[in-house]
Amino acid sequence: QRRVRVLSYNWGVQDLVKTVYEYIDSLGIPVWMDIKGGVYGNINAAMAKGVEGAMVVCPFMTEDYQNSESCELELNYAKDCKVEITPCMVQTTKSDGNPYRASGWLGVITAGKLWTDFRDVDENEQSTVAERSNALILEIAKKLNIGKCSVQYCQMLRCQTVDGF
Repeated sequence: QRRVRVLSYNWGVQDLVKTVYEYIDSLGIPVWMDIKGGVYGNINAAMAKGVEGAMVVCPFMTEDYQNSESCELELNYAKDCKVEITPCMVQTTKSDGNPYRASGWLGVITAGKLWTDFRDVDENEQSTVAERSNALILEIAKKLNIGKCSVQYCQMLRCQTVDGF
């Protein structure tokens, strides 16, 4: 079974991504995250298996993500496998005080893609996490042309599962 999304992140934002994972999982939407049973044995083989089973990979973009060799390998592999990439912006300001913007390899892969805004989101603010996760779900549904996923569902999330997911 292909998973709807792989949540790709650097350990610095693990708590936020874990909260997003738990929210999406609670809706009955298949999701993959390394610390939620996704990685056994060789990390590269586990990442490859996750990507190969994905319909979408969602990179949670930060400066640390951009500087991570593992994150670069995973997202490049997703691109090579022609898996849809739906980015999530997490960081507002770089360590040097300038505004953060994906550049280099990450900028090339995510150029022109609409990203979901997770900047300044505290993983303990459940309503904000839910709101941003709902926006991510809607963006993925649009990209995958999931016809039975109505805009009403994606905006209000009144049901537990989505036909097509």
